[in-house]
Amino acid sequence: DITLERKAVARNLTNLEIVGYGIERTRNGVYLVDNDGFSDSELRLLIDSVLFSKHISGDAAESLIKKLKKLGSTSLKGKNTSIYSAKLITREDNDCLYENIDMLGKAIEAGNRVAFHYCEYGIDKKLHKCFENKRIVDPYRLMTANNHYYLIGKDTQTNAVFPFRLEKIVEIDNLNIPRDNVKGRIDFDLDKYINENPYLLGGDITSVEMNISKDA
Repeated sequence: DITLERKAVARNLTNLEIVGYGIERTRNGVYLVDNDGFSDSELRLLIDSVLFSKHISGDAAESLIKKLKKLGSTSLKGKNTSIYSAKLITREDNDCLYENIDMLGKAIEAGNRVAFHYCEYGIDKKLHKCFENKRIVDPYRLMTANNHYYLIGKDTQTNAVFPFRLEKIVEIDNLNIPRDNVKGRIDFDLDKYINENPYLLGGDITSVEMNISKDA
């Protein structure tokens, strides 16, 4: 029961095409083609990645999964995508994960140093500061490994490159001081470091030769 101007539909379809919507015209009618959206299989992969990422708290994981399901088909939205609940999986208590990612990501993008307290877990299962003063770090990259989120950065006091676990980082300050650079590039081979330390466990790199029998 809507009265339209004769050319209104065609004009609006053209406007949608101009701004990038995929409009398919056929003899039977016109419809929207969503070529840029996620398929259900892609969303299931992302959902499982969130579900089993132990560095994300249970509440945050469930919230992310709900948002991802909304991007899928009606079938995906109505289904429980896993027999597991995000809150049933043992996780780290990391309420400041998003804030840390945001602050450190901005510092990396700007090429600035950061300062923060680095902590360790005590026998009470709570975080305790390792040092009285904050560590000043040149941040290089954020990445995941071993179900943890890490900041790869250089401690400016020791000049050692170190993987800092994000849930152990508190009270971050963006110092607005440019990190060390050599000819506009970071002062070590970041890709080589990551390839040599795929699990980010630290320690010295050692070459090993071994003989393995065919029956082993």
